[in-house]
Amino acid sequence: MGTGKSSAEQPAGRTTSHPAAAIIPCAGACAAAVAVAGRRFLAAEAPLLPLRDCTRPAGCQCRYRKFPDRREEDAERRSPQGSIGSNWYGGQDQRRSRGRRQDD
Repeated sequence: MGTGKSSAEQPAGRTTSHPAAAIIPCAGACAAAVAVAGRRFLAAEAPLLPLRDCTRPAGCQCRYRKFPDRREEDAERRSPQGSIGSNWYGGQDQRRSRGRRQDD
């Protein structure tokens, strides 16, 4: 039984959707808006505007920018070396004994 969405509606390689929103401060924005400017929140968890600590709530013109995903589009999440050389320790292996298994 399907979810009702066709495969054309979801980007290739993604199995879930995590829509996001970022706050875009207006000109002369308060310190609270500037402090979170550009930070992506899950859309359901984004703070409401005007922000709680806004110093000009009646004149706030800050807005949201929507994103299809919370992650940055150009953020490389993989190691530049890939799976080769991915050991966290680059020094010489100093183990003297074999492993605990008989076939080590």
